[in-house]
Amino acid sequence: MIRPEWRRLFHLCERIDALPRHLSEHVGGFYLSSGPITHIAPIEPATMPGRTIIALDKDQLESVGLAKLDLLSLRVLSAIEDALDMIEAVTEERPDLTALPCTDPQVYDHICKGQVLGVFQIGSPAEMAILSQMQPRNLRDLSIQCSLIRPGPIQGNMVKPYLRRAPGASG
Repeated sequence: MIRPEWRRLFHLCERIDALPRHLSEHVGGFYLSSGPITHIAPIEPATMPGRTIIALDKDQLESVGLAKLDLLSLRVLSAIEDALDMIEAVTEERPDLTALPCTDPQVYDHICKGQVLGVFQIGSPAEMAILSQMQPRNLRDLSIQCSLIRPGPIQGNMVKPYLRRAPGASG
C-alpha cells in the first residue's frame, strides 16, 4: 500500500513531468485563424519589438482548431532565381530546372570530395563532414544523407550506425 504522502509526491511528479521542457519561438511558424487570435489564444510580447507570440504550445493550438504553417525563407532560392535571371539575360532563354539531369557522375565526384561550399542542403559543415564517408552517387543517397543530418537522427545517435552499414559508405 502506498502511503498518502508518497501518492501526493508521485502525483506532483507527474504534473511536473508534463510541463514544457523549455520555451522557444519558432521564427517561421504562423497560425491561421478565422477571427482575431486574441479571441482564441493568449498572446504575449515576443523578443523582437512590435511582435507578439501565442502563449500556447503546438499541441494546445491544434486542440483549439488553429492550423499551423511553417514559412521559412531560404536565401539560396533568391540566389538561384538571380542566377536564372542572369543566364536568361545573356542567352535569352530561361533554363528549365526540371530538365536538368540529376545523374551526372562528375557532379557526384565533386560532392563525394566535399566540394560543395554554398550548395543548398549539403553545404553545411555537418553535411560536408559525412559526404566523404557516405559517397552519395544518386539523388536517393543525397536524400538519405540530408535526412540523417537532422535533430532526430543526431540526438538519437543514428548517424554513425547508419554510416557503418550504408552501402558504399566508408565509415
